[in-house]
Amino acid sequence: MKYIKLTLLFLLLLCIPLYASITPNFGIETDFTYIDLKDSEFAPNNIFSNETSFYAGFEYLSFNLYVSVKPAFKIYTTNNFSVKFENGDIIKNNKALAKITFFFGDIYFSYVGNNFALYFGKRIFHFGEGFNRQYMFIGDSVLNDNYNALYNAQVNIYQGNITHGLGLMPDTDSIDKLEEPLYYLGWYSINYSTSSLGLLGIAEYEYNVADNNNNLKLGFETSYIFNTGIKVYGNILYDLINQNNIGSSTSNINSQIGINYTWLYDNHMLMPVVEYFYEDSHSFYSIAIYASFFDSLFSLTASFVHSPNYKMHFITMATLNIDDQFNMSFTYNTPLNTSDELLNIFELSLEYNY
Repeated sequence: MKYIKLTLLFLLLLCIPLYASITPNFGIETDFTYIDLKDSEFAPNNIFSNETSFYAGFEYLSFNLYVSVKPAFKIYTTNNFSVKFENGDIIKNNKALAKITFFFGDIYFSYVGNNFALYFGKRIFHFGEGFNRQYMFIGDSVLNDNYNALYNAQVNIYQGNITHGLGLMPDTDSIDKLEEPLYYLGWYSINYSTSSLGLLGIAEYEYNVADNNNNLKLGFETSYIFNTGIKVYGNILYDLINQNNIGSSTSNINSQIGINYTWLYDNHMLMPVVEYFYEDSHSFYSIAIYASFFDSLFSLTASFVHSPNYKMHFITMATLNIDDQFNMSFTYNTPLNTSDELLNIFELSLEYNY
């Protein structure tokens, strides 16, 4: 707790001299989620939740320096479900409880020089390629680039086409709650890139405070863009040490290969994607189409993900973005009868910032 408070105090004091050049901003973001479940005597028929965040802060931007501080309040709902027997009947009770919490939606500092860059605070970032799955990054694999902001510190050193990266990341959820982190994660990455070729290697070490576990992952990725606009990419991530044990089976391997094509016409874009990936001893493939119109004013994503022995689902997402100030997105996710409980998931997200 002491180190968390000192870190936040350091960032706030750092911003005071910049007061004369800052730009104030504020915003609101609300997310509605409705989960439709199959009928069950001992489970709810549906789950509805809402998260609404209000933030107010400021930004400072110069030629090579950027600072952003956005403290926020979040109001969210939790479902309290219970079952009781009365006169031989089963009575289900599902109440939504409202709670409120304080967190930093953004507290971020970056400095970019000629030969190095420094990043410190909370930001959205990842390593590597991938449309439906992402393995070469700090965090869990995700769908459709739905990344979360993470507290981290990183230094990049540039040598021509080569970039060295050294970083440290604590448990973001605990810090948002002003608690001691449950784990610490550090990494070293080296990236070689040209206009057509990309090579990335990464070593990622994690220490879990709660159970005193050590984890070490090694990863490599390559990508190439042809003159026709076709891009191919592939990566592999190996758990060399998993919970203090040396990895020795295929379950310690995550991998992915993919191909996409970007078609541009005026201010419209169309990108079909085909990917195959291996995760947790299961094979998956996905087919997706991403389209954006009128300079990304409106975008549409449709993806189908299938595993012969595991699961299959279809996701569509429509997004409206007006001048990066108002954003509305609607997502529909269905498991296509491969789940014993889940029928559909509907999500609506609204965001306004100034």
